[in-house]
Amino acid sequence: MTRRLQQRAVFSLLTAAIALIASCSTRVAKSTSVGLTPTVNFCDLINNPARYDGKNVVVRASLRSSFEYSELFCLACPGRGSTWPDFVGDDEWKGPRRDLRRIPSVGISNGTFSGIFESSKGPYGHMNLYQFRLVVDSVSGVSIVSRSEAPPLSLPNEIQQKMCH
Repeated sequence: MTRRLQQRAVFSLLTAAIALIASCSTRVAKSTSVGLTPTVNFCDLINNPARYDGKNVVVRASLRSSFEYSELFCLACPGRGSTWPDFVGDDEWKGPRRDLRRIPSVGISNGTFSGIFESSKGPYGHMNLYQFRLVVDSVSGVSIVSRSEAPPLSLPNEIQQKMCH
């Protein structure tokens, strides 16, 4: 084989290898960016509501619930914005229902909540008292923190330490 033929063969192989690598990385990028919901820090969510308005998000938070109220919160950013968790009906629910059933009707629990965040169409929730809303279509990792109706900051420190920070 002449030197010129060797150079052409090497060039052709390199070109084919680069094309193959480029097509694989494009497929990987598409598969990882399509259909994935970003996990958002709860405080970032309520401190930057316009950034997430109308978007599907996953957030780890504490849920305080009772007959008269229901609120997602995190002790790292108290009082920055009340968030109403609006749980979708059975026909729209995307996750297993077992974690949803673990949430006490009265008390505080931690969990990972997934759904569409809304901030521009409010107010929301019971008596329109909430600045934000998360239309929850999936819940996972639920753990009960307290069965008390007391405000989170009035509970003992050992219980507060178990809540979202």
